[in-house]
Amino acid sequence: LKGFRWYTEGGIGFIDVRDVVNIMIQLMESDLINDKFILSSENLSYRKLMELIYTSIGRPLPDKKAGKFILGIAWRLDKLRSSLSQTRPILTREVAKYARMSLSYSGEKVKKALAFEFIPVSRSVKETAQHFLSDFPQVKK
Repeated sequence: LKGFRWYTEGGIGFIDVRDVVNIMIQLMESDLINDKFILSSENLSYRKLMELIYTSIGRPLPDKKAGKFILGIAWRLDKLRSSLSQTRPILTREVAKYARMSLSYSGEKVKKALAFEFIPVSRSVKETAQHFLSDFPQVKK
């Protein structure tokens, strides 16, 4: 496993799945009804997320920017690959479009409503990487 060397400029909000579960339980047990919440711990660029992941599993950081042109070529090549192999494409036009977009979300409303503290994304990544590496020790090589 060498790692994926390309990154995009986009980003989005992330949250640990344990936070999602804990918030759902707290909301079901609360007096809050007919309310809507956005669950987002923090907004990160995809590059920053990849850096956290790759550092946690001991792999080289992504160092090549995939801009609009490169992503355009990539999704078209993947479309060709998928049609030849009769499989679903991994990188679609829509995925390539969103990979360049930066979307920000705030979880402040749920934090205030439940006095909730999110698990930092960096901690989530480190803990997940530890589980991954224990399940797949060959990745450490």
